[in-house]
Amino acid sequence: MKNFLLLLGLISFMFVFLSCDDDDDDLVVNLMDLPSQSQTFLTTHFPGQTAVRVTKDDDSYDVILNNGFEVDFYLSGEWKSVDGHRTAIPESIMAIVPEEISTYVTTNFTNQSIIEISKENYGFSVDLSSGIELEFDINGSFLRIDT
Repeated sequence: MKNFLLLLGLISFMFVFLSCDDDDDDLVVNLMDLPSQSQTFLTTHFPGQTAVRVTKDDDSYDVILNNGFEVDFYLSGEWKSVDGHRTAIPESIMAIVPEEISTYVTTNFTNQSIIEISKENYGFSVDLSSGIELEFDINGSFLRIDT
């Protein structure tokens, strides 16, 4: 009985440590390690803001700015997503995506702000300040409300 309890304890101990495996492969990097296209994007659309944290993983860079915005870039340097964390996305960024997206939101969701925009395989995903997520194709045509 004593051996059984010891074995049970060892197995439990192993499960606890195996379940705590850290799969987070993010590497903290310097802002200057970003591709020049990413650096230009940040200085153009977030003038006067500084990077608080820059990380790199297998397929992207993640930049957190001192104003709370989070910007993800593909390893090539092209922007992947911009998350304002409840703050409206800068107009300068909305100017580089199809105009139809802004037009659709202002026409159909008055008093709503776009607080996150992401490039997807099908086009764009947009989160509004109300929590609604909209999907648009690559040309900015409305596809659906994501539920």
